[in-house]
Amino acid sequence: PSGIDMNEVQAQIRNMSPEQMQQGMSQAQAHMAGQEKYHREAAEMLKNEGNKLVKTESYTEALAKYSRALENLKGHSGPDVDTLKLDLFNNSALCHLKRGEVAEIITACDEALKVDPKSYKAYYRRGRAKAASNRLVEAVADIDHASELAPNDKSVSNELERLLRILKEND
Repeated sequence: PSGIDMNEVQAQIRNMSPEQMQQGMSQAQAHMAGQEKYHREAAEMLKNEGNKLVKTESYTEALAKYSRALENLKGHSGPDVDTLKLDLFNNSALCHLKRGEVAEIITACDEALKVDPKSYKAYYRRGRAKAASNRLVEAVADIDHASELAPNDKSVSNELERLLRILKEND
């Protein structure tokens, strides 16, 4: 591929001292760490741009920023990357919620929950989406889970009460 003679590369590697190998590995690791930092910082910038767009109710444009940010994070991992991915999925779910896109909300929340199974926002938003599509029992389960994770959140407890009332009325 791209004019590289693999036999020549293998011969070079065989002739390297352990110190040269170690130095080469260190350089490669430093390069990869630099690339990850670059991708993470770019994703962070895109997230911030998306957040500004949400404030002006430009949800389609915000979703595009969040999507590009998630693309930047593909193949990267670590606690800081996970935190950023979680924010991006939850923010995407919020945009889809504002646009009334039930299936997309559920998908974004499912992705958020893969990153952090304790994300109350993801359970809350997924529950609201399920309620909107008349899947009340599933909605109550999600909102109840959100309530356990964030017992002091008024929006969550109000939504849980509202859904339980609806379920009772439908009985």
